[in-house]
Amino acid sequence: MDKKEEVVNDKSDKIINLILFFFIISFLGWCMEILWCFIIDGVIANRGTLNGPWVPIYGYGCTFVMILLYDRKIMKKSKIATFFIAMISFTVIEYITSCYLEQMYDLRWWDYSGYKFNFKGRICLEMSLLFGIGGMICLYVIAPKVEKWLLKFPKKYRKRLAIILLCIFIADNIYCVFSPHVGDQLVIDMNNIK
Repeated sequence: MDKKEEVVNDKSDKIINLILFFFIISFLGWCMEILWCFIIDGVIANRGTLNGPWVPIYGYGCTFVMILLYDRKIMKKSKIATFFIAMISFTVIEYITSCYLEQMYDLRWWDYSGYKFNFKGRICLEMSLLFGIGGMICLYVIAPKVEKWLLKFPKKYRKRLAIILLCIFIADNIYCVFSPHVGDQLVIDMNNIK
């Protein structure tokens, strides 16, 4: 068996790559949010819920879609079905995240009330469609390139990096439970609305 085939078939290696994929996508989501904020408001701001350079909702969404669809028959046979599965998956994750954040902190990090076809300001059709497109880009463009790129590095280094990133991410999450990151973004205090 070829060494590369061996690496790809190793279950622990796939888990390591998924963890690193999560962080890559979370970082790209963070960059996208910063760019969006700069384009719209003309300021550079960390709009994430955490202090680190990541917006985990993007990482969770893409990683979930990867586990669900990547390299599966449906992805190969029907781009339309893949689009809708990605769109629905991301939308459900966004809704659950919004409910969790509001329940946990009594704050909202986003509100789509001004958009048409929104549901309780938590999700809206426009963003759902963008998530579907983003899911397609993730599955058909980003994931294969990231997978190929990650396999250039020895497993032991990828494993160490994954462990280090997980430790920092967990510490960031624990810190933000007690002191949520709300300073660099528009956050709606739900106590002022009720």
